[in-house]
Parts: sequence; C-alpha cells; structure tokens
Amino acid sequence: MMRRLLVPLCAVLLLFVAVVQFAHADTVDEETRRIGKQLQCPVCSGAAVSDSPSELAGQMRAVIRSKLVAGETEPQIMTYFIERYGDGVLVEPPRRGFSLLAWLAPVVMLMVGGVVLWRLLSGWLRPRWSPAAVAPTAAGTAQLIAHRNGTAHADEPPADTTTDRARAELDRFRREA
Repeated sequence: MMRRLLVPLCAVLLLFVAVVQFAHADTVDEETRRIGKQLQCPVCSGAAVSDSPSELAGQMRAVIRSKLVAGETEPQIMTYFIERYGDGVLVEPPRRGFSLLAWLAPVVMLMVGGVVLWRLLSGWLRPRWSPAAVAPTAAGTAQLIAHRNGTAHADEPPADTTTDRARAELDRFRREA
C-alpha cells in the first residue's frame, strides 16, 4: 500500500523540481539578457552584448550567466565589467565627470535653441509701421531738434512726436475715407 503512494508522490515531486528548475533557468536567461543590454560589446561598434554575434560577446554573456547562478547581484556584475573594460563598456555613459556633458549638452542646446527661436519669432511678429505713420511732422521735428540742441526755452516742453504722428495718421485716414 505504501509503495502505491510512494511512486506517484515521487513522480509529482520530480515534476515539481523540473518545473522549478525550468522557471529558474528562464529567470536567469531573462536577467542575463537584461544585463547584457546594458553592456556594449567591445568588438562590435554600438551593439549590446545581448545582441552581438561576436565570440567575445558570447563569452561575456556566459560570464554574466555564471555570476547570476553563483548569486551575484546586477551591480556586482556591472562593476566586474567596468573594472575590466572601463566606462566605455556601458551602453549609457555614467552621469558623472566628463560623461555628464553627454547628458547635459542636449538639454542646454534645446534651451539655447528655444531662446533663439523665441527672439526670432518675437521680432518677426512685432507690428511694423508704415513710413507715413513713422514720419514726424515738420513742426514736431523742429521742436525736437531745438530741444536737443538746447535752443528751446526751458518753460517750453519738447514736442510729443508720438502724438503728432498719431494725429497725422488720423488725418491721412480721414482724407482717404
């Protein structure tokens, strides 16, 4: 009776162990691929270790996998490769030192470009005056020149050329209408 229960129990136990091992292998493979995507192949230009067909990339993937199976964490594995190959092995440059320039330069360029674009657009959209509206009247010009030369009387205010221009523009519109 005991033997009848022992055989199915062992079969279920073996099946459970196989499923756990298979799930663990999938997890290790996924983790290996994720870490490999963060590392750049030293042989291939611009290719990640996880995607590179080179022999060195295959060896690096094997090292990542063996270190994961041994229980090392992602930061430990990344440190291992940085110590051997330098910061150049990273797909994304670190955000420190000279590499910080690679992260800040695009932001600074966007800001400078935005300011230049704003200045250009504000200059283009500023209203333009017609020459007739800008030209001051003869009396207003004479008073303004006299005031600038110091020949105007102290109690006499300088001519308000803006008011004169507005009046001249209104008169021109009235004549045309």
